[in-house]
Amino acid sequence: MTVYDNHSLFSDYYLQERLPDHAAWSEDVSEAWEAARALYRKKKGILEGANEAQTEAEFIRPLLEEVLGFSYEVQQP
Repeated sequence: MTVYDNHSLFSDYYLQERLPDHAAWSEDVSEAWEAARALYRKKKGILEGANEAQTEAEFIRPLLEEVLGFSYEVQQP
């Protein structure tokens, strides 16, 4: 069963046969997924009318930092 829309970004062979062999592919991400969903549900009302900068501040930055553990630096104008 195909669960992606590839558009030739990667070969189907790589996605179907090789990628599942990578260790990171089998990592349990359910906790991060639930945290991301909870953050979205919390911010959904704000995001519906938000511009790019507001979306970045209200959703993208917290998602990257708090949920996924990445450091984040604001874009330079």
